[in-house]
Amino acid sequence: NGGSVRISCGEWAAHFMAPRLRTKGSPNALPDDVVPELMQSDKTANLTKRAADMAVRHGRPDTGDLYVSTLGVISCAVYSSAVNAPSPGAWVSYSSEQAYYLSTQWSMDQIAKDPKGHFALRASTLSAQLTAIRAGAGIGVVPCYLGDTDTTLMRVSRVVPELEAVHWLIVHRDLRDLPRVQAVIRCVRGMFEADRPLLEGRAVN
Repeated sequence: NGGSVRISCGEWAAHFMAPRLRTKGSPNALPDDVVPELMQSDKTANLTKRAADMAVRHGRPDTGDLYVSTLGVISCAVYSSAVNAPSPGAWVSYSSEQAYYLSTQWSMDQIAKDPKGHFALRASTLSAQLTAIRAGAGIGVVPCYLGDTDTTLMRVSRVVPELEAVHWLIVHRDLRDLPRVQAVIRCVRGMFEADRPLLEGRAVN
């Protein structure tokens, strides 16, 4: 019944799930013999060709013999360093190759509205952006579940409604009833439910 379960997911979902997939003592904890494999990519793996066993994605697929259900919303806001004030108008965001990301486009719109607005640094990963924001390189869009639990960051905006990302659980129907897949489904559903206020940016005043 054990074995690996490959989960295709975007960066925001990967950062959320990685520290929670092996939480001990949870009613939805994974059995020791089930090994989740996070396949982080901004491209949805082809489940019908078994490139992954399941997916957690922002965006619902239109085709395929797939079981699809809503997990919840990942919200974000603008954050700054809590200890190192950035220069006025300085922003940290994704690289120019990722200009099609909604968060990058939104950041570009904010820069265009500010006479002092400019990119101080652009990086292809959320981890690199967080490091730069903490150091005071600039402000940037960060998922609330990360920003609100990081004492080195402070929120400088409300939740950005245009960037709220509904995430879906996607599983090929042929795999849905496998015990190891069922275990991962329960675990993922449980973590999204348990941290819903944090995910939606409602965990702080």
